[in-house]
Amino acid sequence: RAAKRFKKIYVVDGNDAAIAAAKRAAEKSGAPLVAQAVFCEAFLKDLPAAEKDRVTHVIVNPPRGGLSAQVVAAMTREKMPKLRELHYVSCNPETQARDVAALERLGFTVVKITPFDMFPQTDHVEAVARLVRI
Repeated sequence: RAAKRFKKIYVVDGNDAAIAAAKRAAEKSGAPLVAQAVFCEAFLKDLPAAEKDRVTHVIVNPPRGGLSAQVVAAMTREKMPKLRELHYVSCNPETQARDVAALERLGFTVVKITPFDMFPQTDHVEAVARLVRI
C-alpha cells in the first residue's frame, strides 16, 4: 500500500539483514525505497534539509529504550514542516508513553493506540500509536 501512496520511502535500520529484506520486498512490490543500514540519529543528521521539508509521514519502531532525544527533536515543525502523521510501534509501554508525551509537546495529538498480541500466552504486547499534527 505504501508503494502506491508515496513518491519515496526511506527505511532505516541498524541491522544489515533487515535492510536487505526491505530491499528484496521493495523489488517485488515496486516500492520507491531508499534503504540504509545506519542508526536513525545518523540518518536524520545527514538527511538534507530539502528532503526533510518533504517528509509527510513517519513510522518509528525503536528498541525497548524508546526514541532518543535526537530523533524526537528531528520531528519538530521547524525541522520537518510537512510532517503530519506519525505511527509509533513499541514493545515497551513505558517508553512509548514517555515519547508520546514529548511528541505531544511538539504539537502531535494521539488519535488511536492499538495493542497487538504478537506472542500469545506471553505478557509481550506491541502497541501502535497513531499521532497527527495539524
